[in-house]
Amino acid sequence: MRILLLVFSSIIFSQSIFAQNNVEDMKNMREYYFVELLRIDDRPVLDSVTSSEIQKAHLKNIDSLRMAGKLVLAGPFGDDKGGGIFIMKAASIEEATEMCESDPAIKNRRLNYKIRPWWSDKRMFTSEKD
Repeated sequence: MRILLLVFSSIIFSQSIFAQNNVEDMKNMREYYFVELLRIDDRPVLDSVTSSEIQKAHLKNIDSLRMAGKLVLAGPFGDDKGGGIFIMKAASIEEATEMCESDPAIKNRRLNYKIRPWWSDKRMFTSEKD
């Protein structure tokens, strides 16, 4: 019981400190979109040339989004489950969805995705200026 009281007290204390500094803390916060790319298990079986072409187009799309300032972070997961993540800079979840839907790996049913709004200090990304 004492441990629960200690845990709840520390949570309440942390939240109250954040609330006191909320205006200051929030001025550097920005909404991004966290995209979890998920390998589709029952995806169509393709020959190696077609798979390679889709992967190249996927990487080209990633680079295009990065160059346009819409993709601040991307990369594959390091386990055998496949997939990866995008951290997108978009005006809305609809725009983030459009960007995902434009990806060749998603169009060709190699990957699926889940999007969630995600807040972070924009200073975490050194290229962020606004």
